[in-house]
Amino acid sequence: MGTYRLLLALCVLYSHVFGQIAGWNIGVVAVISFFIISGYVMSLLIVRHYPDRNDLLRFYADRSARLFPQFLAYLALTLLAMKLVGFTDVFLRDVGPIQIALNALMLPLGFYMFGLEHALIIPPAWSLGLEVTFYIVFPFFLGLKRGAKVMAIAASVVVFCAAFAGFIDTDWFGYRLLPGLFFIFATGSALAQRKWPPALTLSFACGAMLLLLFLPNLYTKLYNKEVVAGIIVGIPAVYLLGRIPFSSFDELMGNLSYGVFLNHFLLLRVINHFDGSRMLVPLLSLGLAWISYALIERPALQLRRNLRRSSRESRIDRGCGNSNVPEKVMIWPDTTG
Repeated sequence: MGTYRLLLALCVLYSHVFGQIAGWNIGVVAVISFFIISGYVMSLLIVRHYPDRNDLLRFYADRSARLFPQFLAYLALTLLAMKLVGFTDVFLRDVGPIQIALNALMLPLGFYMFGLEHALIIPPAWSLGLEVTFYIVFPFFLGLKRGAKVMAIAASVVVFCAAFAGFIDTDWFGYRLLPGLFFIFATGSALAQRKWPPALTLSFACGAMLLLLFLPNLYTKLYNKEVVAGIIVGIPAVYLLGRIPFSSFDELMGNLSYGVFLNHFLLLRVINHFDGSRMLVPLLSLGLAWISYALIERPALQLRRNLRRSSRESRIDRGCGNSNVPEKVMIWPDTTG
């Protein structure tokens, strides 16, 4: 799945650097697939490494060690480039100390529409704010009883449909905020737990395709068609790729994806400032992503491994073993089988 993640990151890069393809923003399609992957990966991570209520803070620390090292590095690099090069754009009009601090926290970026519209230092990072929101909520969702989970997912679908039809803000609730998108993350979680048979998974994707074909008038609203296309592409892709054996090449591709996602807007700004060729952005982005992975991400991997080892050892010390965690101490008792 690492190669797929890199492909999605390059789609986001393409949409920002080169624009649309035949009226489609492929970056939005890619972001929706990222959300499905996130639900998939978080379910596996929690079940395998953090299945105990006492592991909640370790889970949050694990996610912080994944998201923040490269993000803060590219945030600092962008601020340095702003000062040295002097570029600016609509996203940088109101950048001051408070806005910089809010950007560094990451979570506020998921709510940028409430005051950070002109202070997005790394514009694509709004989706990281949404990811953090999901990480905070997801362990508690897993701890719900089955009926409550169904109600939560159904409520998200209702919000999404209202946004899709234009009754509420389509961009906010149909693409950027968790209430309308939670069911997409939950879909990835269901795929990881293999609670949906393949026929149902494919039927869901085909149903979304039929919606796209028979309700074209709704697709005049911002990003509607791209969001549904992301669901159509993402569900079968994640389902099938999750069953392909892991490889070192796939790991390498996946390691580059986060850096590409974070650095391409900085490179685009610099190249635009000097009237350079945008064709250079993909190659420079891949090269810089490899450097930031080697210097920043790789050392952080050890911290995440230590957290997972600490979680396992803590359960063993309490006599819980590695996987047979007593239900009374499990934060999500019905996900470990």
